[in-house]
Amino acid sequence: MIGLIVTDLVDPFFRKYRSAILTKLKVKNYGLIISSSEGDPRLEKHQIDKMLARGVELLILASTQPEVKSLRRVGDQEVP
Repeated sequence: MIGLIVTDLVDPFFRKYRSAILTKLKVKNYGLIISSSEGDPRLEKHQIDKMLARGVELLILASTQPEVKSLRRVGDQEVP
């Protein structure tokens, strides 16, 4: 399972990449969990924690923050 967190699910930029990611994952038989942080750092942290709790094997994050402190936990769990 792969996790994808973006700032806005309907943004054309993210929609384009979401489709490309889905196409690649389908070939590899992976699932995708998609979430939006809505540009809110607290919600972003919450979404990261939820993804890690679900055991994602990879986390793709489009963050609004220049430095994401929540990513330390991702590194601690050795999630790429």
